[in-house]
Amino acid sequence: MPHLEYAQGHILITVSTKKGLFLLSSADRQSWHIRGPLLRGHRIFNAIIDPRNNYRLFAADNGDFFGSFIRYSDDFGETWLEPERGLQFSAESGEKLNAIWLIEPGRATEPDVLYA
Repeated sequence: MPHLEYAQGHILITVSTKKGLFLLSSADRQSWHIRGPLLRGHRIFNAIIDPRNNYRLFAADNGDFFGSFIRYSDDFGETWLEPERGLQFSAESGEKLNAIWLIEPGRATEPDVLYA
């Protein structure tokens, strides 16, 4: 269920920064409410709201020390979780994940797919 602040018909924009994630919302596109930073101090390269999964919020969190993660929230950023298994290349590829630049929900027929 969407956060009461984000009622149907409202505009909600995610703004990703190196200081965290901000949510901008408006009922009329004239006045805006800014919430954040969420994930304060984390470098968020991209964030999306997935309407397929009860408006789950995903964020691409890229840190120099701990690495890159996709975090998600089911309560519009009040609490955050990480998938049990993060993104990674196969060991045989010899590749290393440096950053997650963009995330995008899959098609309506792919409810558990997120592209990165």
